[in-house]
Amino acid sequence: TYFFLSEGNHAFDLLSGFCTGFGYFFFIVSIINLVKLKVCSPEKLKQDEIEWKDERNVQIMRLAFTIMALVSVFLLAALAVVCLLLGYSTPAWLAIGAIYLELLVFFVAYFILSRRM
Repeated sequence: TYFFLSEGNHAFDLLSGFCTGFGYFFFIVSIINLVKLKVCSPEKLKQDEIEWKDERNVQIMRLAFTIMALVSVFLLAALAVVCLLLGYSTPAWLAIGAIYLELLVFFVAYFILSRRM
């Protein structure tokens, strides 16, 4: 086994708990959607799909994702500054790397979408 996956490692316990919680989340969401599909009428499901794909709702969703992306960049920048002030250089560089990765994803997505539209 790898040295960081030893049985008594606290990080491994945290990671396994995180993955378990993530799996339970998807399981519960799947059960809720399955119950919704069985309980709701086809007309209600069709109306929900029309509302979900409505142009106004799509624009609201895009704006919400834009705001979320901006907030995440500022939070990562604040996290990097706090880590540097506390003397933790590795987490700070990881946060800065995540900001650069988000910037790279933005430019690649912008380039691809601008060519398609």
